[in-house]
Amino acid sequence: MKISESSAKRGNARFRGKKLLRAAACWMLVAQLVGVPYARAAGGKSGPTPAPVSTASDPVLKAMQNEITRATAELGKAEQPPYYLSYTVYDQDFIVLVGAYGSLLTDTIAERRFADVTMRVGVPELDNTHGQSRPSGVNSGSLPLVNDQDAIARVLWELTDREYKRAVPSLLNVRTNAAVRAEEEDKSPDFSKEKPQTHIGEVEAVAPFDRAAWEGEIKRLSGVFRKYPEVYFATVMMQAQRSNSRMVSSEGSAIVSPSASIRLIMEAQTRAEDGMDLLRVETFQAPAASGLPSEAELIGKIQKMAADLSALRKAPVAEPYDGPAVLSGRAAAVFFHEVLGHRLEGHRQRDEEEGQTFTKKIGQEVLPKFLSVIDDPTTREMAGVKLAGAYDFDNEGEPSQRVEVIKDGVLKNFLMSRMPIKNFDQSNGHGRNQPGRMPTGRQGNLIVTSAQTVPEAEMRQKLIDEVKKQGKPYGL
Repeated sequence: MKISESSAKRGNARFRGKKLLRAAACWMLVAQLVGVPYARAAGGKSGPTPAPVSTASDPVLKAMQNEITRATAELGKAEQPPYYLSYTVYDQDFIVLVGAYGSLLTDTIAERRFADVTMRVGVPELDNTHGQSRPSGVNSGSLPLVNDQDAIARVLWELTDREYKRAVPSLLNVRTNAAVRAEEEDKSPDFSKEKPQTHIGEVEAVAPFDRAAWEGEIKRLSGVFRKYPEVYFATVMMQAQRSNSRMVSSEGSAIVSPSASIRLIMEAQTRAEDGMDLLRVETFQAPAASGLPSEAELIGKIQKMAADLSALRKAPVAEPYDGPAVLSGRAAAVFFHEVLGHRLEGHRQRDEEEGQTFTKKIGQEVLPKFLSVIDDPTTREMAGVKLAGAYDFDNEGEPSQRVEVIKDGVLKNFLMSRMPIKNFDQSNGHGRNQPGRMPTGRQGNLIVTSAQTVPEAEMRQKLIDEVKKQGKPYGL
C-alpha cells in the first residue's frame, strides 16, 4: 500500500504543482497591494421596506445610501432606466509575512477599499445579464481610503455611470439574440424578487495579532527547512486579514458583514532525478491566530513534508490506474466538493456550456441511499473546527439557509442565488461572488453524512478484499 500511495503522489505532483503555483501567485498579489490605487501601506417574496440602518457612526455606509438614492432617481429619467442597482464596498486590511530558510522575504501591511456596482437594465424576466452577457452586470473600482463622503460618492457615481453605459448596449444585444436564436429550454427570469433585508454584523472579539511574535515564528519555521538539503525551495507564508463589506441596494437592503481570518501556508519543493518537480503544501486557516496549530505541531508538519519529498524522489512514476480506491480526509472532501458540489450549484443548470449532470434529476436517486448531503452556511463550528464556509448573509443580501440537497440518496434541491431556474424561483441564500464578479449559487459548508459506517480497519480490509477479487496488483 505504501508503494502505491507514494507512486500516486508522485504521479499527481504536476497537478498539485499547478494548484500550488496559482496559490503562490495569489499571495504575491496580496503582498503587492501597496501598488493598487488607493491602497495604503505602513510599516421571492414581497415585503415591507425594511427599517433604515443607522449610519450615524458609519460615514461610508451613509455615502453609499445617499448616492444610491440619488443615482436611482437620476437614472430613472433615462430611456432605459435600471430596475435594480446595488453597491458593495469592501474594506480590507492585510498583514502578509513570508519567510524562507530563516529570513523574512515579505513583511507588509496594506489597506484596500474598493467597490462593486451591480446594475440590471430591462425587466426581471429579461435583462442585460442574460446568458453570456452576465458579466455586463457588474463594474468595479477603487475608492478613497479616507472617509470623505463627497469623494466616495463621486467615485461611486463614476462607476455607476460607466456601468450604465455597459449595461444598456448589453441589453440590446440580449434582446437581439433572443429574437433570432432558438427558444431556450429554461425560460426562467433573470432575477428573482426577494424581501429586502437589513443587518449589521457584529465584530467577533479576537486577540490582537501579535506581529512581532509571528515574525519570529515565521523565521523559525522556515529555518527548519535548512536541515533538508534535498528540499530545493521552501517558504512559510502568513496572511492575517480583517474585512468589512457593506452592501446597499435600490430595493432597500443594507447589509454590513465584518469578518477576520488568518491563513498559514507552508510549501516545499524538490526535483527528482528525471527532472520532475515535486511539491508538498500544508495550509491552515482560522478566524484568529489562536486557532492555528502550535509551533511544535507545525514543525512536525514540516518534518513530514520533507520526509515525503525524500520518498517521492525515489518513487517510481505512477501509471494510469483503474481499480478499487478509498478516499479519506482531504481527498474525500475535494472529491465531493468538485465532483458533486459544483454540479449542485443552481446557475449551472441554465448554462448550456455546463454538463447539467443533475438538471433533470430532481426526485431521483443520485447517490447510494445511505448518503445524504446538506449545505449549511449557518453552522460555524463542527467537531471543534471553525468552518470557513459560514456566513450570515450572502453577497446578494439574502440570509444564509441550511439546504437539504440530497436526502437518502435522492436529489431534492440546488444551491440558489437570485438567478431562478426551472422549478426553483427563489434564492436560498447561496448567491456568492469574488469581488468584481456577478454572484452565482455557491457552496458554503457542504456536509456529507452516512447512515452506514464502518471502522477504518474494516474499510481497509474491504479494499484489500476487493483488490484481490478484481485481480489488481494494488489498491489506492
